[in-house]
Amino acid sequence: MFVYGICIGTEKKYDSFAHPGLQKYAAGSPVILRRGQTSIFTAYNSILDEVEGMGEDVEGLVLLHEDVELTESIEETLSLELADESVAVVGAIGGKGVRSVRWSRSEETYGYAPDTFYGLNDHGRGAHDVDMVDGLLLALSPWAIKNLRFDASTFSGFHAYDADISMQARSRGKRVRVAELGLMHHTKGGFGDVKTHRDADDVFRKKWGIPRDSFAYRLRKRIKNLEY
Repeated sequence: MFVYGICIGTEKKYDSFAHPGLQKYAAGSPVILRRGQTSIFTAYNSILDEVEGMGEDVEGLVLLHEDVELTESIEETLSLELADESVAVVGAIGGKGVRSVRWSRSEETYGYAPDTFYGLNDHGRGAHDVDMVDGLLLALSPWAIKNLRFDASTFSGFHAYDADISMQARSRGKRVRVAELGLMHHTKGGFGDVKTHRDADDVFRKKWGIPRDSFAYRLRKRIKNLEY
């Protein structure tokens, strides 16, 4: 079975988006909710601890944003991906060639995650190995449930958790993947408090030894994004 976990910040978003999708496409699957949290790291770790105690029947844990609506069942696809024991994390969209805590700044981007801000947000269909995935949906394998935890001792708040758990998996010799998953992300775009995000990015870079991008690279990336 798959277990779903959600850290709820806004009840209305959960009731409008995540909850209806789960009712329709994951009916009968256990759903673990966390409310009133000050850190997604500690919230997700408590979910991981709870799921680890559920035993060997758990095929995977899907950590889902409250504003992500499933548009079809994703469990068959995730079953196929996580059947490969080398795979620890699966997401809908991500990047290869890490340059930042943001997957979209990677040298190569992959996946498909339509949303209400960027539109189709299509970086290529199919399944691909990547370095990190976006936290709008994180599917963790049984190995990941047992062996990985979000780094609450280094980070706080709600940024960098997805990039860091991806890097943790890869540092342990496991693979991170994007796959075609039916969903709609009801987002207003952006990433909230800019300073908090930058601080998390600085901590992430320091932890994993990632230098800042050169001005020339940032300019090329911006031009490419404008063309896209």
